[in-house]
Amino acid sequence: STLVLFPDPDPELQATNELESAAPTSNGKILLFFMFYSSFEVCALLTVLLYYSQAHNYIEKFLYKPFKFEYIVLDEAQYIKNQATKNARAVKELHGTHRFALTGTPIENSLAELWSIFDFLMPEYLYSYHYFKTNYETPILKIMNENKQQELKKLITPFILRRNKKDVLTELPEKIEKHYQLNLMKKKISCI
Repeated sequence: STLVLFPDPDPELQATNELESAAPTSNGKILLFFMFYSSFEVCALLTVLLYYSQAHNYIEKFLYKPFKFEYIVLDEAQYIKNQATKNARAVKELHGTHRFALTGTPIENSLAELWSIFDFLMPEYLYSYHYFKTNYETPILKIMNENKQQELKKLITPFILRRNKKDVLTELPEKIEKHYQLNLMKKKISCI
């Protein structure tokens, strides 16, 4: 079976439409998690879809059973970038044979975020966070140690499939902008 975690839908979209477009049913065996869903039988499922906002609440139920997913897929994996959050800790406790992390966020944003995503994919591959921070993050960011930067790059490069924006620019849809006008109360305006 497969577990797919993904961000909550845009409030302007209906959740069911987004879920259906994200993952069409396979032989009718797909379970959609929402806050009101109270019980389920994991063993009978082919695919489980779960919003990140509900992850820490529902993952405990998986942990009560010695259940192992075949695949765990994190869409927009930057949602677990902060290792201290309940969601990140809960997601990292899931058992799965194969783990995937998909993100459009550049990996250069933060080495701590990179460590957290790798800690989900391959726990301890980049060592404990304390070791990683002492031996990679601090030397790279504070003293610009190029040897440590190359050493880290050598560790992570085999596991990153990366496309540059310039390579896919023609495939990207047109930018959509939405402008909203908000009327603030006088009390709030005075705070600005």
